[in-house]
Amino acid sequence: MHSLGVDHFQNNDQYLDKLNELLSRYLWVHRHKNVNYATDRIWTEIPEDWKVFLNGVTDSGLSQLVTGSVLDDCPVTLRKYIESCREMTVTRDLKTGVEKTNLNGKLRKHMNIKKLHEVQHLSMFVAKQCEKINCRIVVDVGAGLGYIGHILSECYGLYVICVEAASRLIRKPKYSSNNSTIDGSGSIRFVNLTVSDSPECADDIRRLIRNCKFERNLPDSSVCLISLHGCGDLTPVTINLFSDISEIQLLISISCCYHKMSLSEDTGSQGFRYFPMSDSVRNRRLPLTTQSFRLAAQETLSKWLTQSPSQRGVHRRNFAYRAVLEQFMVERGTEGFVPHHHRILHGVTNFGEYISSVLPKFIIISPTDTKADSDINGHSLNIDKTSTLIKDSKVFNNDDIDKLLLMYSDFEECSRWIEPYTALQVLLQGVLESLITLDRCWFLESKDLQPSIVAVFNDVISPRNLAIVCSKS
Repeated sequence: MHSLGVDHFQNNDQYLDKLNELLSRYLWVHRHKNVNYATDRIWTEIPEDWKVFLNGVTDSGLSQLVTGSVLDDCPVTLRKYIESCREMTVTRDLKTGVEKTNLNGKLRKHMNIKKLHEVQHLSMFVAKQCEKINCRIVVDVGAGLGYIGHILSECYGLYVICVEAASRLIRKPKYSSNNSTIDGSGSIRFVNLTVSDSPECADDIRRLIRNCKFERNLPDSSVCLISLHGCGDLTPVTINLFSDISEIQLLISISCCYHKMSLSEDTGSQGFRYFPMSDSVRNRRLPLTTQSFRLAAQETLSKWLTQSPSQRGVHRRNFAYRAVLEQFMVERGTEGFVPHHHRILHGVTNFGEYISSVLPKFIIISPTDTKADSDINGHSLNIDKTSTLIKDSKVFNNDDIDKLLLMYSDFEECSRWIEPYTALQVLLQGVLESLITLDRCWFLESKDLQPSIVAVFNDVISPRNLAIVCSKS
């Protein structure tokens, strides 16, 4: 367990026993959609002695509490909850002084701060791991525009095969330079291929590797398979390919969007096709819901701790406003959602301003449509919003506005529990993401491999910073 970042437990069973107890006892922390805070009256599930204590805790006191500095009069059960969450979370701190690739202006072009941080740190990490096993060939699945591939090629002389399912990204070579092309004549090649764990996909990747070795005269080179923020199924598929393809000796995989994994047709599973992967977790039937996986993909404790009181105030207000709007929609029998880029409104200071800004952008689902981003059989689905949804700013009349304002007036007092509830969620986020990552590592261990979990980014900048690293050497 030590190499996987959880050194408090002797074995998998001991860890899972305590995990099952934690998730079962505090199911209310991870089973609800946050937009249903008002509809489900989530604050009523917070234990009364916790409320009495938390009612007098300031923002700074809340930060102290979740980092393990237990305050006076803290209930024993809350203290144990905090200790258990911290104990069961994989260490994700980026080590001080970790090296990164220095990039010139050309290579930094088109990257925001988050992307720059990711490619600088990951490229150096991949290059050093490749050096250890005499690896000159890298296969990057879900490569996007190929930021990592270009840096590995230009800065480290590696031969990179960028595999990307979206042909529009391959046709958009805005991140190319004089020393690399996208037609295969340079040290980087883009391939339009949908990655799956099918035998056909495995054969395609073997063929790409063989061709690269032949063209570059590298018959003895090892091969590294990487994935930066493999969304949904991509990370478990990448792990399966690594396990199955003997030509690949090294895996470096970073995941994201756990809740977007495809659903399983097996009624005996825990919901997703690729979770659990390991027998250790599969035999447990842990009390997990789709929202548990959504919480696992949210911001980390470190990120939350950086927020100022004013930033938490913005979060609390928007959280409360959206919860009341959802309650109104549920009572009315209408389904809809707010587009992602309108979900946090920083300049809004009251509910009236919020609904004036949001309602014209609110998207109503046509009555004939499948539920969008809703639970069906306990699972979150995403449908093609461009073809099946309608935006209708005339759905809400003056009576609706008056009712919304009255509902918020009745609810406002209950919004004071939003930040304490968020703090409890942030603590459990680390546990849930650790579980998913450990499950994948235990699957690799069942193949007689020795994976490790490495924090390759600062999780304040890039929350999904845990890399599964595994070598067959």
